[in-house]
Amino acid sequence: MQNFALREFEETSLIFKEGLLGDAAYILKEGRVRISTRANGEKIVLAELTPLTIFGEMALLTGNQVRTATAEAISRVKVIEIDRAKFDGLMAQSPSIIVTILHAITKRLVDITSRLYKPH
Repeated sequence: MQNFALREFEETSLIFKEGLLGDAAYILKEGRVRISTRANGEKIVLAELTPLTIFGEMALLTGNQVRTATAEAISRVKVIEIDRAKFDGLMAQSPSIIVTILHAITKRLVDITSRLYKPH
């Protein structure tokens, strides 16, 4: 993926924070990323991502661009950063990118739903 920024984050670094404006999506190339949110003052882990996974796309897909979760490096991480203009261009030009993003969102939703509704 030429013309995209490669960024590195050290372990425990925040990649983005819930509630702030989001202007980029990321493709995880190396390392592990924890996606979490806060509810009732409690941190809830939504997912632990491994390569090759796209994340941060929700802020670019929603109208208000506010991050719905926090992304934190849980090891040394390398990501490809896709800014809003490039993301919009990819979405317009490549059905395969749309399918990849929909698969990522669907997998996260299934994982989260299964954890929330586990039989006791």
